[in-house]
Amino acid sequence: MKSDLDFVLGVYLDSLVKAAKVNIVTGEFQFVKEMESERKAGVLDITTMDDYPKMIVKNGWIHPDDEQDYLYHMRLSYLREKLREKDTRRVVHSFRRVMGEGYAWITVCVALPADFTEDDPWVSYTWRIADNDSRALEDALCMLSGIFHKILKVNLTTDTYEAIKVYKEELKKELGYSASIAEWLYQFAMTGNVHSDDLQDYLSFTSVKKLRAYFRENREQIRLRYRRRLGSGFRWVMMTLLPSVEYADDNQIIMLYIRDIHDEYVEEQEHRRQLEYYCNYDSLTGLKNRYYYANACERFEKRSSRPATAAMFADINGLKYINDNYGHEAGDDHIRRFGKMLLDDFGADLACRVSGDEFVVVLEDVTEAEAAARYADFHAKLSKDPLPLAAIGFAWSETPRSISELVSAAEAVMYEDKKDCYFRSPENARYFEGRYKPNLE
Repeated sequence: MKSDLDFVLGVYLDSLVKAAKVNIVTGEFQFVKEMESERKAGVLDITTMDDYPKMIVKNGWIHPDDEQDYLYHMRLSYLREKLREKDTRRVVHSFRRVMGEGYAWITVCVALPADFTEDDPWVSYTWRIADNDSRALEDALCMLSGIFHKILKVNLTTDTYEAIKVYKEELKKELGYSASIAEWLYQFAMTGNVHSDDLQDYLSFTSVKKLRAYFRENREQIRLRYRRRLGSGFRWVMMTLLPSVEYADDNQIIMLYIRDIHDEYVEEQEHRRQLEYYCNYDSLTGLKNRYYYANACERFEKRSSRPATAAMFADINGLKYINDNYGHEAGDDHIRRFGKMLLDDFGADLACRVSGDEFVVVLEDVTEAEAAARYADFHAKLSKDPLPLAAIGFAWSETPRSISELVSAAEAVMYEDKKDCYFRSPENARYFEGRYKPNLE
């Protein structure tokens, strides 16, 4: 009859997928319970436990999404480092492994026996199918793993970390890899992996000294958006730091998550650029619009000193007649043609369309002679047409109080120009008696 101890050990072994005794220093191992499929595939013919995980992956028994993490967490160097930490008697890791026709969550536990010594460094490895709670947790972690490309459990107090997920290529010394989290974050940036425009913000944000001080005073997450090298280019990523449930002021454990936000951020920036454009530009002419003009007037009045400034006011001739007799498409063409003249002579930064047929040009830091010359040149271009596209007026002040006052003065001059066009030149007036033919090409 079995002893009670033998009975308990038998039940325990039956609950395990496999079990082994491993020398954590040399990697020598002895399986207490093995899997027949591994024996047949020759996996157990290797000599060290460092090669064992590689053979498991080589045979395709680990889920592709878990391979990198599995190899990282099963390295002897990693396990030795973890088991040497204070009060750590075991290291646990879960992964998906082929079991039968599909995958199952397996939990491996590496534990120190009670009689463990550096002279006798044998530890136990046990593999078991995860229970339902563990499976749910691992499924949640798997989902997070799909969202984040790097997940670290960081101890700010000891300047160490546990890698839960990380790109395999980042674990290279030439890319700054180090067992010190402060050194790793710093060297990762200094080896060209962070965009130069984001470098200073990144270094300030990831300073372990600053993070220690911040989390002593706050328990809120903090985030940094920056560009990191990936392949031959850079992509936008978001780094999030927040206290772990294990956080204490004398043992500052935080979680570090990094996810790729490049596509959504670029799309957001493009949407913002388009929104900004339509907020400030007139879609018909490409000139600045009334919203921009109103803000420019407000900014001008708030300035402590204002330079000598000129304003030109323009009103399109005959727009109502064209719209009523030839349609709004012809009217829009009329507006576009005048808008192009303003763009060609003054540029989009100086000219604004402030209403359907009214335009304003503002010239800052100019002498009266300079402004008058530009106005005269533009007026001469308009006057080449038997019926000028627009009537214009001009005003200048050496000490302007506001743009709106200058524009009002320029508008008064414009009306005189319009009278000259409509009433002092009868041949022009006849264009609006049915002889005007708009340019519809």
